Amino acid sequence: VVIRNEHMVEDWNSIERLMGGRNNIVSGLNFPHDNSHEKNETEKFLSDGSRRALCQASCNDIYVYKSILRRGKNLKPEDVEESLAELR
Repeated sequence: VVIRNEHMVEDWNSIERLMGGRNNIVSGLNFPHDNSHEKNETEKFLSDGSRRALCQASCNDIYVYKSILRRGKNLKPEDVEESLAELR
């Protein structure tokens, strides 16, 4: 099973259903997705070299994340596709 941070409530409920539990056991909760401070434009900039280094360093992690998504028994194909699209 998989719980994606950006879809925590939906995934928690899908696991509950998968295990034979109630529908929508978790509802109306708002989990923070980014609990850091607001960023200004200069903090959002990555040089081309930094972007390449970050991508190279993250390559194996992204590969594993995609593999975990595809194996998640509680995720529908459209859930997986949504999360893959969010990586781009």
